[in-house]
Amino acid sequence: MPRLELVLALHNHQPVGNFGHVFQEAYDRCYRPLLDTIAAAPEVKIALHHTGPLLEWLGAHQPQYLRDVRALVDRGQLEILGGGFYEPMLAVLPDRDARGQIELMQRFCVEQFGQKPAGMWLAERVWDPDLPRVIAPTGTRFTLLDDSHFFAAGLPEQRLYGHYVTEKAGVPLAIFPIDKGLRYAIPFKPIPELGPELERMAREVPEGTPSPLLTYGDDGEKFGLWPGTQEWVFGKDGRGGWLRDFLKLLSDRQDIVRTVHPSDAMAQPASGRIYLPTASYEEMGEWAMPPDSIRRYEELKQRLEGEGIYGRFHPFVRGGIWQSFFSKYPESNRLHKRMLDVSGQLARLEAEGKDVGAAKTELYRSQCNCAYWHGLFGGLYLNSLRHALTEAMIRSQAALDRLEHPKGDFLELERRDFDADLEDELLVRTAAVQAVVDPGEGGSLVEWSNVGAAYDVTDVLSRRDEGYHDKLRALDAKEALGASAGGGGPASIHDIAKSKEANLSRFLVVDGYRRGSFLDRFHDPGFALADLRAGGDGDVGSLAKAAYRIDSSEKKKSEALVALSAEGDVWHRDAHLPLRLEKRFRFLAKEPRVEVSYRIENRSDRPIDLVFAPELNLTLLAGDDAERFYELPDGRRERMTFRGEVPPAERIRLAECWGRFKIEVAGGRPFSLWAYPVETVSQSEGGFERTYQGSCLLLRTPVSIPPGGEEKLDYQLAFLPFDPRPDERA
Repeated sequence: MPRLELVLALHNHQPVGNFGHVFQEAYDRCYRPLLDTIAAAPEVKIALHHTGPLLEWLGAHQPQYLRDVRALVDRGQLEILGGGFYEPMLAVLPDRDARGQIELMQRFCVEQFGQKPAGMWLAERVWDPDLPRVIAPTGTRFTLLDDSHFFAAGLPEQRLYGHYVTEKAGVPLAIFPIDKGLRYAIPFKPIPELGPELERMAREVPEGTPSPLLTYGDDGEKFGLWPGTQEWVFGKDGRGGWLRDFLKLLSDRQDIVRTVHPSDAMAQPASGRIYLPTASYEEMGEWAMPPDSIRRYEELKQRLEGEGIYGRFHPFVRGGIWQSFFSKYPESNRLHKRMLDVSGQLARLEAEGKDVGAAKTELYRSQCNCAYWHGLFGGLYLNSLRHALTEAMIRSQAALDRLEHPKGDFLELERRDFDADLEDELLVRTAAVQAVVDPGEGGSLVEWSNVGAAYDVTDVLSRRDEGYHDKLRALDAKEALGASAGGGGPASIHDIAKSKEANLSRFLVVDGYRRGSFLDRFHDPGFALADLRAGGDGDVGSLAKAAYRIDSSEKKKSEALVALSAEGDVWHRDAHLPLRLEKRFRFLAKEPRVEVSYRIENRSDRPIDLVFAPELNLTLLAGDDAERFYELPDGRRERMTFRGEVPPAERIRLAECWGRFKIEVAGGRPFSLWAYPVETVSQSEGGFERTYQGSCLLLRTPVSIPPGGEEKLDYQLAFLPFDPRPDERA
């Protein structure tokens, strides 16, 4: 019986923007006890990866941990895996940024651990066939990917040994196939079952196998941080548990299995040449699809399972690719294209010899993958993660703007296809604000950022249907599903379903549009706020979802002007009445304010008597924080979860104590306000949850337009400085 060799690779990650207490909890429950348990089993070799955001936190808060990792590297027990420092999705980055991220990690590892990584962990194991050409020139020799990638390429679905070689345009890279059976067994299968299974694996190595090596690679958070794993992995007192017994098993049974570092395993001949399709792990491909496709995908799997043939054909039953998140979530696409815009500006200034070091660090932080997608984990749905990325982008671009405009004040207006949809958008930047107007999205303001606070107050995620909402509707909130099939270990995080709130499905609402600001709605005078709360927007017009034309865009010395127009209609008195709407944005060079002027022309032969209600969607990140609130004209303060109507006034304000600014919304004539919180329902590793995304403000003004007549209205959106007094803080 040949001796089996085993690569054990652990990937530890916390994203940019995660809260400090989350880092601390992960350290206490997982990273520290995991490292200590590994250190107590010196015969077991481990390949260990930490992402840059986690390494930065450890350096600032737990520097001894980094020294302890270095000690285990020095004694030969740990091999350090590299990767993109801020855990970016390399496949969607410019080559210069992908290589820059990898090289930044390499420099850190040499400085802190005394070892330049020979291999790397690929974020979410998202593979693109072009990656060898990008990765290998950094000196990276190998990476690790799920065996399902290999089966999708046509290899027989059986246990894969050793490593394979691939290439792009003659640039080679080695890939270790991660064994799915091991990934699901560790750390969930009880040790009395796992020991005999390792013996069986050793006996089943085919004759003539060049390298009888299996690879395990997965999240380190499975060891103590995933629900139900803390006591299982480390024991009640933190001194025993599954992990200690597993490492002892490996130490005692080196006659049947020996752990090796992947760089050492590279000394053996490759098991073959392989060309993998664009892929990730199986669940990712499912999550990337539209909700109805997910439902059909699951139906197909169930049918094949019912016919007993799914096992034979499942490598070819595949979902989407990671990039599909950009089409599934327009907010993700905007984040990505916003990042690319900053990257392009940085590359141009760097080529001119400018010192872009600080801006580059912020750019790299903005490339952390987690807030660009959503699956089992909160990801895109967590506004704190999205905010962290936009914050980094704004800071990066502000630093670059200071290089280009060292005198301070400036005004830029660009008309170009910013989000890669073959239609132009309009970008405005000053020293104080960054703004984007998208004609194709109802002519709305889709970015309004306070540069000084590095804060995009229009980053509001739309409510939408998700494939997993069906499970929520069917779920009894008092019962958790997905108990371990074996009854010994905890359930895998993929098999747990529970709700954090009773009757959560009552909050399931589908918006059907992208939430911008200055979306142009009309309401019937009899439409009630209660109807709006029920999920309908109440719009009797067609302009909120219309594609507006760019009539003109002009930059002057002190202002930038953008004029848009669209034709549409309103349903009024049992008829569709045509109208034309002109909308003009005026951005000021030296004031953080935008003025929006409307001209509404009635092109029908009937009078129009409706309520014009332009919609703004704004966020101060936390709905129930006492330090983020509405300032209403009657002196009241309401938190951002406020639902209600405010009598006519000329202005209202939103106060952000943490960011030290206010948002003022003003009208040329009094308007009444309808407001409600935009709350999404999504799944996370802890269960289904409701998340505040922002607040919807409808600025309601009655309009009466005779046949052939017109109505003019104007509004302002401005940032005001705010130095909160102690009594204004929580």
